[in-house]
Amino acid sequence: GRARSALALLMLLEWCVPTCHESFRRELSSERWMRRLVELGRKDSSAQRLVHRTVSQLLVNWAEWYGGDFQNGVAMLSRQGEELPSATRMPDGSETPRGPPALVQPHAPRKLGPASQQRAANVGESALNAEVGVRAEMAVMRDDVEVLRRALEQRKQGALDGVELAEAKQA
Repeated sequence: GRARSALALLMLLEWCVPTCHESFRRELSSERWMRRLVELGRKDSSAQRLVHRTVSQLLVNWAEWYGGDFQNGVAMLSRQGEELPSATRMPDGSETPRGPPALVQPHAPRKLGPASQQRAANVGESALNAEVGVRAEMAVMRDDVEVLRRALEQRKQGALDGVELAEAKQA
């Protein structure tokens, strides 16, 4: 639902920021968009908080890579008492940051009785299945973004044929 849509949006932004013209980064790093992204992460109420962690990771990365007003987004997260992840390396064509940061276990596990253990196992399995589903959907979306990227490159070179155009439209 909402988390999938938000993750799809964030994945698209992850691709656009290093790919698009600097004017796009300048607009995205404006206070208005920084507040919106921080708010998007804050509203994440899922158990894994994938949207929240992805927003945090992207803002930290962009602040490290591009500086400027992206630092304001990181400062907003810091003022909220967020524990910020470390920046990943700048994408260089062969190494592009992908997906949310690794899952973090913030609290030590508690001892559970047999009935609670079964419920916890069921909830854990359900959450794992949901995460696997989200990751699979994100992989498909990444493939679609890659098809669009190739189509844009071919369009720039004037070499976009009918089949490639159809694939790009489907993506």
